[in-house]
Amino acid sequence: MSEKLLQKIDKYMANPEFEPEKVGKVSQAASGLCKWVRAMHLYGNVSKTVAPKREKLKNAMMSLEKKQKALQKAQVHTHTRTHEHTTHVRTQTHTHANTYTHA
Repeated sequence: MSEKLLQKIDKYMANPEFEPEKVGKVSQAASGLCKWVRAMHLYGNVSKTVAPKREKLKNAMMSLEKKQKALQKAQVHTHTRTHEHTTHVRTQTHTHANTYTHA
């Protein structure tokens, strides 16, 4: 809902006679329409507040996803390096053990 439209509706919302109960005394159909206009006005104002928050959340979620991927990549790299180091140490230990056994 545009800001311009909300401003137009504000004129009606400021009128103390624009209440469903008061309008309903004249016309039940108008009472329903009054309820709908008031609900749309509320929705328009709430969505102005929520829209920037949704955008922030979207950006935060995208940032989190990138950071999680980077963390996962780092964890795989660390695991690989640790495995390589462990294999190297075992090979060195095995080689030294064979040296002492055959000496």
